[in-house]
Amino acid sequence: MSSTMSATAKTILKGPTDWIQWLEMVKSTATTGQVWVYVDPSKTDAQLPPLVEPTWPEPGNLARTQEEITTGVLTTAHKEELSEQRSLYKLRLNRYDQRRTSLAHLHRFIQETVHPDHIHYPFECDTVHEMLVNLQRRLKPTDDIRRLQLTDQYRQLQKSPKNKELDT
Repeated sequence: MSSTMSATAKTILKGPTDWIQWLEMVKSTATTGQVWVYVDPSKTDAQLPPLVEPTWPEPGNLARTQEEITTGVLTTAHKEELSEQRSLYKLRLNRYDQRRTSLAHLHRFIQETVHPDHIHYPFECDTVHEMLVNLQRRLKPTDDIRRLQLTDQYRQLQKSPKNKELDT
């Protein structure tokens, strides 16, 4: 019996040099779980949509006639409408549950991919968004630092390999 294991390389967030690659990995994980819109650290709390559990449709939510209210009996059309709303509710609840699970997975994923030297930054955060904002505030490179990193990388690429015989 053989088993197949898929190993994916995880970027560990050790410092500003890892930020962009690490955030892309987090974004990919969040997008797969359909939760990036709820955790995007470039947005403020006010700009993020809330993840709200759907509510169970009740007959009182329908635009009932006075007769239906008095007798407490729904018309066939309203019974069908209520049934349809409850079917939609089940779909919405399933999507809500999946997103909650994805957020929990993302929370663990962040904790597993932040270097121990920086793991205290996301501590005591109530939301994944808050975790990402705290990490971003402390570890995202500034534009000047990023420009210097790219210049250094470019210079390294321009150097010819040492101790290599080149055919001429």
